[in-house]
Amino acid sequence: MMGWFFSSLKSLRRRSRESRRGPKRNRPLIIDDLEGRRLLSQAIHSTVTLHDYPTDMIAGLGGDLWVGEPLSGNNFAIDRIGLSGSVTSFPVPGTANGLALTTGPDGNVLFALISSVVGNQNFVVGELTPAGGVTEFPVPNPPGLSLSPDGMVSGSGGDFWFGSTGQSVTGRSQSFIGQVTTAGAITLVPVSAPGSAMSLDGSLAVGADGNLWFTESSLKNSVLDRMSPSGVVTQFPLPFYLYAQVANGPDGSLIVSGSNRKGRNEVFQVSTAGALTPYKIPAVISNAFSNYLGSADGS
Repeated sequence: MMGWFFSSLKSLRRRSRESRRGPKRNRPLIIDDLEGRRLLSQAIHSTVTLHDYPTDMIAGLGGDLWVGEPLSGNNFAIDRIGLSGSVTSFPVPGTANGLALTTGPDGNVLFALISSVVGNQNFVVGELTPAGGVTEFPVPNPPGLSLSPDGMVSGSGGDFWFGSTGQSVTGRSQSFIGQVTTAGAITLVPVSAPGSAMSLDGSLAVGADGNLWFTESSLKNSVLDRMSPSGVVTQFPLPFYLYAQVANGPDGSLIVSGSNRKGRNEVFQVSTAGALTPYKIPAVISNAFSNYLGSADGS
């Protein structure tokens, strides 16, 4: 088993020739994990009801889940869901949307969002402590553009990175990668030309080589980008045309997934040099492989 994937389960169906081996019957849904084979109903320990549809969800260092969700009155909150199912809600100052979350090495939750305070729209990044303390840093907008968040990831030494797409009133767009230091200094690096058809997929990963990896897509193709700490970007073409995602894989590699032109999801292991090695996935279950969540050893 190569690892955990977030699955849409759209194509978990048996081949027609297998169905002819005997009469159809209802069969229980079985899952495999580190605790062995279990019924799905046995694997669900508890369910939690939130106020609204969550915009992002991450795992904290202590096993808790952190979820961003809208509240009534156009307010916003970041919720901590404990292992027991308890929910602690931390309101975010102002009205917020477009939230992206990641976990920092100190256990704090890092976020990026559009914050509306007294009618002013501002792109901010910040951190939330487990006790609910919030620190925000405003992101400077490039001239003529309004930025919005497009994914986040923690870097080395406490820094973190975020993706952002800028839009102008005339519809011109441009993508950026931002770096935030522990002191709150923000650097924006343009990764596409103004008006480019490519846009960020909201997927970032810090590789074992210390470089930042992220994906971009258009209606025609996708690319995997490698950005050095000094801001040099190298692109590697991907055989996808939609929804390319990147994550850390086993043995210092990366895992990239996406949808090909036949509408099937494909998964590749990528070396830090950019070499792609495909995983052989039966077409009948290809759509079950989407976002890679981590290796199967529990890390």
